[in-house]
Amino acid sequence: MRVNAREKMAPTGFDNVALPHALNMSEKKTGIVFLLNDHPVDWGNNDQCQLVIMVSVNKSDTKIFGVVLQTLIEVLSVRSNVQRILEIQSFDELIPELSNMIYKANKLDF
Repeated sequence: MRVNAREKMAPTGFDNVALPHALNMSEKKTGIVFLLNDHPVDWGNNDQCQLVIMVSVNKSDTKIFGVVLQTLIEVLSVRSNVQRILEIQSFDELIPELSNMIYKANKLDF
């Protein structure tokens, strides 16, 4: 797995969040997988994460990947944003809340 190789180089966990992704953008499809766990899980370098957002990117989407990843890092570096997300009870609540946070950061408009 290319994501595992990336994580061995430098774990992507920070402040209860992990944003794993492969170094090369050669996936068949671009996609994002969200894991919002009830309890923290160990995530390299003694980090513990409850929110994991795994990103796979097709080479045709590499430009937007940098913007999306940097925006997610910026938004999820704000502790109150992470706390709000950890209070969410369903996926149907997660996407609008995260989209709103991104919109407020004036980075992307969904």
